[in-house]
Amino acid sequence: MKKIAFIGGGSGGHIMPIVAIYNALKHEPDMSFVWIGEKGAMDETKAREYEIPFRGIISDKFRRYFSLRSIIAPFKIALGFMQALFVLRQERPDVIFSKGGPVSFPVGAAAWLLGIPLSLHESDTIPGLANRVSARFATKIFLGFAEARKFFDIPKTQVVGQILDPVFEEYLETAGLPLLPVGDRTKVLVFCGSQGSTMIFEKMLTILDRFPQVDFTVVLGMLNTHLHEKFE
Repeated sequence: MKKIAFIGGGSGGHIMPIVAIYNALKHEPDMSFVWIGEKGAMDETKAREYEIPFRGIISDKFRRYFSLRSIIAPFKIALGFMQALFVLRQERPDVIFSKGGPVSFPVGAAAWLLGIPLSLHESDTIPGLANRVSARFATKIFLGFAEARKFFDIPKTQVVGQILDPVFEEYLETAGLPLLPVGDRTKVLVFCGSQGSTMIFEKMLTILDRFPQVDFTVVLGMLNTHLHEKFE
């Protein structure tokens, strides 16, 4: 039995890819899982929702702007590091997978100290601070875009693209829309959520007619269902 520990929190971009990986692997008979995240935050809520074993620690972030909370942040991060050491010694994972977010730094540092292999995935072309720092402890760095390589130790990196939940593929197959490009036309799958997603979709509506050679498949979340008729 191999145990994978997930790290990720702070926003849906750090959290939902972990859910996707869990959904893809949860039926493997020789694997077990634990999610190490921030107590009382979205990561704990989603872990409970998808029935993923969860261990909570205290977490905070280094702020690159003035805030009174910056005074206590180092103490909370140090406490989170001590808690991460305790949790990792209890759980004894074979490997840790990090999707980023503030909680990933203290757990990544604790993993390095205990000699536990750490892999991380960076979705963006410009990585966040947590992944840049955690990459120092990582044995493998997976990237969504090749442009992000310049921020990391290049021999550790591998460009793999984005992490999609199997439910997307199931949905597209049901709708008769293959996930991978077929034929000569370029196919683009667009999905996004949380703050800013409406602005992105509204901007797409203004430029779609500039790309007649591209087939777009757009996945709208609950926040953007009002745009359904416009895309049709």
